[in-house]
Amino acid sequence: MTPLPPSSKEVSDVIGELCLGADWACAHGDFGGLRYVAQQLADYVAEPIHCELVELASACKSDPERAAALWNCLKDKLYQTASA
Repeated sequence: MTPLPPSSKEVSDVIGELCLGADWACAHGDFGGLRYVAQQLADYVAEPIHCELVELASACKSDPERAAALWNCLKDKLYQTASA
């Protein structure tokens, strides 16, 4: 899948929807779901957020507490990206 240009309305909408999914997954302890969403989000954002999402996806497999903390730090950055 080739992401749309970062400035497009469609990408902003996708990022926003994925963030909502990640919020839901984190709130419900679904770290497999959070990992899946983080991997999808990584396709739509530039560095350094891309690498942070890769790190989040990795933490979801082995350290759910750290993954939740990482998501809480990342989500504001991503919501700002979506609203830009």
